[in-house]
Amino acid sequence: MSSAAQSYGPVLPGGFDPYAPTAEDAARVGEMVKAYQAYRGKLPKPLAVTAYGIDDNMRANRCRPIVDKGASFLFGKPVTFTVEAPDSADTGADVPATVKAKLSLVKKPAADTSGPDSQTAQRQDWLDACLSGQDSPNDIMAFLADAATNAGIFRQAFIKVIPADRTKGEKYPRLVNLDPQNVRMLTDPNDVGTVLAYVVEWQYQDRQTGQTVRRRQITERTDRSAREWTITEQERREGSGTMATTWGLVPGTVPTVWPHTWAPILDIKNLPNPNAAWGTPDLEDDLIELNTALNFLLSNMNRIIRFHAHPKTWGKGFSPDQLTTAPNGVLIIDSESGTLQNLEMHSDLASSMNLAADVRSDMDELSRVPAVALGRLKDLPKGNLSGVALELLFQPLMEKTSVKRVLWTAALRQLCAYLLELGGFGVGITITVNWPQVLPRDPDADAQTAADKLAVGVSRRTVVTELGYDYDQEQTNIHAESIADAETATDVASALPAPTASTAPPDGTPGPTGPDGAGSDPDNPSDAFGRPPKPTSAPARRPGLVAAAPHIHPGALRGLNHPAAIAQRMPGKSRPVARPAAQPDAGQE
Repeated sequence: MSSAAQSYGPVLPGGFDPYAPTAEDAARVGEMVKAYQAYRGKLPKPLAVTAYGIDDNMRANRCRPIVDKGASFLFGKPVTFTVEAPDSADTGADVPATVKAKLSLVKKPAADTSGPDSQTAQRQDWLDACLSGQDSPNDIMAFLADAATNAGIFRQAFIKVIPADRTKGEKYPRLVNLDPQNVRMLTDPNDVGTVLAYVVEWQYQDRQTGQTVRRRQITERTDRSAREWTITEQERREGSGTMATTWGLVPGTVPTVWPHTWAPILDIKNLPNPNAAWGTPDLEDDLIELNTALNFLLSNMNRIIRFHAHPKTWGKGFSPDQLTTAPNGVLIIDSESGTLQNLEMHSDLASSMNLAADVRSDMDELSRVPAVALGRLKDLPKGNLSGVALELLFQPLMEKTSVKRVLWTAALRQLCAYLLELGGFGVGITITVNWPQVLPRDPDADAQTAADKLAVGVSRRTVVTELGYDYDQEQTNIHAESIADAETATDVASALPAPTASTAPPDGTPGPTGPDGAGSDPDNPSDAFGRPPKPTSAPARRPGLVAAAPHIHPGALRGLNHPAAIAQRMPGKSRPVARPAAQPDAGQE
């Protein structure tokens, strides 16, 4: 049991401790302990173990998959964070003067003079590095998986932000998952959404003295108008006279002012719970009781099978000495009225099995985690399913996940903004949380749907975004590929030999030619073979790259229809840009 579950009722001088756990706190912690035991599969055994040590109990842990599946649907795939371009929100205009003075002490990155885009990129790079887990203590996806599991069991997740200690060479702040069993929230009686104080209380044993030491950290809003917070460390030692009932400051510490407008502890509800500071857990009492009932049914069936699975032989009309066994295993009854039969079960426990299946279905409905999501084979559909059919099968879990995403989106935006503020990038930075697709998708069907939407006039940006891609990033990639393809095509065209005219006409008659293969008489506009030029209605054009090199893959010619644009993209290129082959005009041979 968590240390927070034990109510010691500490008393401060004067007889009142405003931070002591209330009866409501104690009841909530009791529910947390019960839910955690159910999650670990440690529900009570429904049947007593026999005097011979035979244990017929069966405990099917149906609670853990519910919590784990909810956490995997929420954070099973990578979630990314995008820093938006700076605006007036991060100027600090709404920050109290006292906090501004304290923020000035935070070490800031080197000044950026290359514009807003570069400043945003610097913030993005720093945030990505802070959450990468490589050169920082925060592997964000593993961290969020633990936080979501805490929220599913204990109804709330608590994330503590610890600034980097520059004296120890730390570069990034550290995130800590707090045990919700050790946390209490003191809220405004008229507004449960306003937290006045976070109290984190735990206990440990002093290895030097052997005493049980209780510690608590109080993060309290000291001035609501200025939005400042004070952190106080207190402790008391059990069995040391008056210290057993008196809280005092931890030796060597003093109350410190947190130099930010937000508390270093962030709380996130698992599911909505109106009119309360705490959220709703995935494992409520009714769900745990159904799991207990399921264990009772399974255990009873297991005991019945143990007693009656093997038939028992019985007989009548003869005495034991009249029953003999022949060497070949044949039973011989020396009595005309003797009868020998097997006692067998006339039921296959179908009714009990159906009841157990109904209990499982009730758990699926209450938890909003369908059996198909847990991989129960008999409930898995056969054949290929459309996207609509798949969404209908997972609809309860998808709706539950969507609600959780709403709560987590707001919290994650705040968390990333807090980290950037601790990194010295200013306050109020806007963050976008990018959630992945949860259900598997059919690429062919998605592509066909996208083509249909484009055909009816839906914008490319909308279609690309619905497919899960970043439209701006894709445009940048396409632009870079066009430049690369144009450079490749130009290199190929430059490497091709120049076309030369034949020295003989088709009939083998030599013609008057000059040094360049054309007619030597400038007054006679004939070709190299003395033939007059063929009249045309359009000026002659040089052969295109397709005609000159038909073996080149058409993909290498992308972007050649815009030579001026390509020339602008490739400053300093002295080679001519190859042009595609000209198409004949209508009616031209």
